[in-house]
Amino acid sequence: MAGKQTIPTKVYAADFETVTYPGQTTTAVWLAGFVELYTEEPFVCGNIRTFIDTICHLGHHVVMYFHNLKFDGSFILDYLIRRTDWKQAYDEETNRFLKPRDMPHKSFTYSINDMGQWYRITLKYRNCHIEFRDSFKLLPMALRKLAKDFRTKHQKLDMQYKGMRYPDCPVKPNEMEYFKGDLYVLKEALEVCYNQGHTKLTIGSCCMEEFKRGYPKYLYKSLFPNLYKVELNPDRYNALNVGEYIRKCYAGAWCYAVKGKAGRVLENGITCDVNSLYPYVMGSWSGNIYPTGEPHPWFGNYIPEDIDDGYLHPKELKGQWYGYYYYVTVKCRFKLKEGALPWIHIRNNMYYSSKENLTSSYPNYKGKPYKELTDKEGNLHTDLVTLHLSCTDYHLMLDTYDLTDLRILHGMWFEAQSGLFDDYLAKYRQIKETSTGAQRTLAKLFSNNLYGKLAATPDSDFKLAFEDEENRKLSFKIIEAQDKEPGYIADGAAITSYAKNWTIRHAIANYHGSNKGGFAYADTDSMHLDNCTEDDLIDVEIHHSKYGAWKIESAWARGLFVRQKTYIEELVEKDGEVIEVEVDGEKIPYHEWNITCSGMSARCKEHFIRSLEDMEYTAEDIEKLEITEREQNFVKHHREITDFAAGLHIPGALKAKIIDGGTILYDGDFTLK
Repeated sequence: MAGKQTIPTKVYAADFETVTYPGQTTTAVWLAGFVELYTEEPFVCGNIRTFIDTICHLGHHVVMYFHNLKFDGSFILDYLIRRTDWKQAYDEETNRFLKPRDMPHKSFTYSINDMGQWYRITLKYRNCHIEFRDSFKLLPMALRKLAKDFRTKHQKLDMQYKGMRYPDCPVKPNEMEYFKGDLYVLKEALEVCYNQGHTKLTIGSCCMEEFKRGYPKYLYKSLFPNLYKVELNPDRYNALNVGEYIRKCYAGAWCYAVKGKAGRVLENGITCDVNSLYPYVMGSWSGNIYPTGEPHPWFGNYIPEDIDDGYLHPKELKGQWYGYYYYVTVKCRFKLKEGALPWIHIRNNMYYSSKENLTSSYPNYKGKPYKELTDKEGNLHTDLVTLHLSCTDYHLMLDTYDLTDLRILHGMWFEAQSGLFDDYLAKYRQIKETSTGAQRTLAKLFSNNLYGKLAATPDSDFKLAFEDEENRKLSFKIIEAQDKEPGYIADGAAITSYAKNWTIRHAIANYHGSNKGGFAYADTDSMHLDNCTEDDLIDVEIHHSKYGAWKIESAWARGLFVRQKTYIEELVEKDGEVIEVEVDGEKIPYHEWNITCSGMSARCKEHFIRSLEDMEYTAEDIEKLEITEREQNFVKHHREITDFAAGLHIPGALKAKIIDGGTILYDGDFTLK
């Protein structure tokens, strides 16, 4: 008797081109296709029904990548939900999607988290599973940059997107060339990943899988247990478990614009970046130690002296460091010391801005700090606050803030050691230093994405789709869930604390006040300093590649730092080289504008730069880039660097909206707030 046949799985890159025209109320796919990895023969059709039907009849399991599943997947989900012959594989009693093995014929599931991130759509047709994935989660960069950094054989081309197209409409040769080019770029990049065994859903998952392989299973579970399963007495620790407790101590990167310098045009500055900040602080080469196993909680107004000493002065044994790491909850009043820089945040409290780096613990009402205030219900709010800190942050606080009425409420300590991540990081450090192209790009991704997975929570709230029949579009509701495998938050929180500490202490060493040259702005792993040269830097090791050292990224003639993640610089040097342009065969010094602004598209940045430079778009640009009349008029109006400020409106921002059929990108304005 013949044995049961195994159904093979094949992997593809896919893409859609969709209907786009001014004032549209519906949309559709007018060009769809896919190409199997390691082949050069794409399938192309003119509508989504043929696309889905063709995939369903391939006769094998399918893993198919789109490089923006949130966009392309909305067309697939819209199509499936409207079909009476396809059903969601969802169990209303358990409020969960069925597992792939339990899905019936012609059913589908999907993974969209509560923040609107799309991860996959899974179809079951007969005995085959078709899984659509988001390749951006695996290779988080735009397709054009992916082609450049991976040095793919094919490169991304340009095409006019707007026009009265429709399903199965005639396709021009240049449109087909553009479409196939995008398929090939994605296919080639995915081939590099698959050749190296990186087949998980996200780059973080690939990192974690490889990291786990470096340990025997029993040892990994011992070193990095699930801390959300270690219960605590909530009456004592105000947390149900250790994971929840440490999560309160977890804070993101430091981003700060010096008050008194923010909003002013600064001159003659430099920008320094830390080389591989997170891989540096994670490795034993930094001297940092990291928690392992389960913690030892304590309750009371003290930090065990031997534990604190074990953090500050770890012992060396056979090239590694051993000591203790702890997390602590304190009550205190604080005020920034003279010459220091603020970094403490208080979240989930209406009297403190969660994004503000606080100079004091005074509560805030309508932009004004008070030593104490009474709310409408008669409750008194004072500057005595509760803070949740890692030991790294605790000691940074002692050095940068004057504290009064400091009281330790409780904490927990871990045995800690260095070297936990060395084997994993050393591999990719060596690849990054000796390789180019795709291998170097992947090495950078794998060096920098492990730490985020360590901080993952068990939260797995997801969105359930349905058809909004009144508005004829796809809509969603959120379903709460807590069944995702978390990371080891004790290390995730420690890594970010060490990284933040490294940047802040270097910034303070080079801060000379708001009216003097020196530190002006920082974001995670960078320092921007005005009226400063390399020779003026204090206690900053300069090296172009050494982990933990600082590289002079650029020099700028002028810079304007509006607020966090919002600034513009007029660069005159980049990567140690004077920026030049060739005019009539002669190279002359030139400048290059660098804009960082959260939410501002590359197109909007280009418009603003052109308005600074009085460089109007040519007729060829207007046709090729589909520049609207409003965008042309914006560029024609001359602007100064000081116009980069709150209230600036720039046309040409593409905004997404779900309508009948799928998602459209429509022209809107970017507003700097």
